[in-house]
Amino acid sequence: MQNKKAEKQFFDEFVINNTNYDVFDKNGYKVLTNKFKELIAPKKGQILLDLGGGTGAFGNKLNQFDLNINIVDISFNSVKIANKLNNSIQADIEQLPFKENSVDIVCYSGVLHHFENFRKVLQEGYRVLKSGGKIFAYEPHYYNPFMWLYRAKNSPFSSIKGRTNNERLLTELELFFELFNAGFLNKNIYINPVSGITYKYIDSKVISKLLFLYNFQERLFKYTGLENELGSFLIVCAEK
Repeated sequence: MQNKKAEKQFFDEFVINNTNYDVFDKNGYKVLTNKFKELIAPKKGQILLDLGGGTGAFGNKLNQFDLNINIVDISFNSVKIANKLNNSIQADIEQLPFKENSVDIVCYSGVLHHFENFRKVLQEGYRVLKSGGKIFAYEPHYYNPFMWLYRAKNSPFSSIKGRTNNERLLTELELFFELFNAGFLNKNIYINPVSGITYKYIDSKVISKLLFLYNFQERLFKYTGLENELGSFLIVCAEK
């Protein structure tokens, strides 16, 4: 079970103190939007739900594709900011207020790892997708050494600073298993690690001083064979 109260409180308070929740730099978003374009092949006017979209940090970057974007998040303060550029709705993404077969694209903006079990979240995404519709997601990778050191709960260097107690790291196997159980066919599921998703902000004064080292290794991994095994984020695409 997700502690929804804690999740809502964390992001409501973060937005009050920092105005926006936007952690990746220009290069990081470029990697994500390029993968989105490659895997989703978006068409003008398509309806997209950005689930767990927060203040619209990633969803707003997708405006370049001329989509009908709707940002959905549990945090009221976040969606109020997101509404400045796109439609936004405060809702629990385990119980979406959308009809079956009504949207073309479902995007999970780094939100699946905020759930102990995200099967219901994927089932809801599958339910609202039209036949032939696609999902896109990016999630922190358990087997990336730097992600593991800082974010894995069993790491001696793990820090809760700047994240909620709900968060954890994911594996390809878990994502595939839950996508399959949500209704997606094996042949229509794509999961692959990527690197190059660099940060501009992290809510830890100590770690932020070392952020340039993390970003350096991200660029290094991007141009080596290590990316396909140890990339920091798992990129997910699946078609209904």
